[in-house]
Amino acid sequence: MEITHTALSTILDIMKRKGLDSSKFYLQFGTVEGQLAFCFTPEPIGEIQKFGELMVLKPVGSAINLDGLVVDFVEINGKQGLIFQDTGAVNVSHSDGKSSQ
Repeated sequence: MEITHTALSTILDIMKRKGLDSSKFYLQFGTVEGQLAFCFTPEPIGEIQKFGELMVLKPVGSAINLDGLVVDFVEINGKQGLIFQDTGAVNVSHSDGKSSQ
């Protein structure tokens, strides 16, 4: 899994605005109605992967595979948001959000 600098900054900014201390909360991936989703949790269940100040929990006992996933923040047609792509489908040369593991 990789997180681009833009996405990393955006996620950390969201956490800060919501009053979530990045040293005490983790980004956790899951599914909601069959769609990829994420939330912030104070409970570190599973293996932790660090991206700078951001701690991401690897899914445990889930069909979600984060290998090869790139998280980016983009603006398209005036709309902004996080996108999740396979590394084979995106140029990640602008990413400095490689895992510290």
